[in-house]
Amino acid sequence: MAIIYKSYNNWKVQDTIYPLFKHVLSLFEGIFGQKLMNEASCYVYVDSNCATAPIILSSPMRIVLKASHSCPCAFIFELAHELTHYAIKQRTDNEYVNTCAVAAFEEPACSAMSLYILKLYSERLDDNMLCQNNCRFTTEKSLKKNLENYRKDRYLENEQDSCKTYKEWTSICNRFTGQITSACERPKVGKMRNHLYDSFVQMPDRIIDFIDYPLYLRSIPFDKLIDSDKWKADKPQSAEFIQKICEIQPALA
Repeated sequence: MAIIYKSYNNWKVQDTIYPLFKHVLSLFEGIFGQKLMNEASCYVYVDSNCATAPIILSSPMRIVLKASHSCPCAFIFELAHELTHYAIKQRTDNEYVNTCAVAAFEEPACSAMSLYILKLYSERLDDNMLCQNNCRFTTEKSLKKNLENYRKDRYLENEQDSCKTYKEWTSICNRFTGQITSACERPKVGKMRNHLYDSFVQMPDRIIDFIDYPLYLRSIPFDKLIDSDKWKADKPQSAEFIQKICEIQPALA
């Protein structure tokens, strides 16, 4: 079982994107471990005609990315987002929780991970064989600059949006439904995303614990989505990190 890249018969996609895929996957394996990132079969496709970049929870799982081969930064961002969903799913005993409230937490969390992977990728270009092989679309120097600029632009995107009250939070939860397929229709949760990204940057060694959050979901009705007290009690070494990432969920009652 493994995550496998499946290219359509397009040499440009295969030639430029596959090395990106391999490197992003290696970054995830470095954070979460090879065993977890190979827990279940998953096929990754690229389809520029796709309306959004979804993860399809069938057996085997499929990830469909819409990023063009001419935009490596967008490809890395989309792939990292969906691989985070994949990693989280491995903690749910094959029963993927997909409520509106969970989506309202997990979507900005996956985008935060995408920002972090962009940062990590740009910092580790020396280890990236893509650049050593004279990549068609860019040089190592320009790729590093493009990654940094793309990350900064995405970080600033909707950064002013916040959610601090019960009404704001439930509004976000209610709008995150299974019928929402286009990212542009989703509530803007930039501040939540950036808070998580900043937490990842501050405590990178603890990121591995983040995907355990489904194990601590409360049953509805709940005062908070995640039982952070139980989580911190189970993992006292990560208590500061857990407290930090749980700060994006305001009290619901």
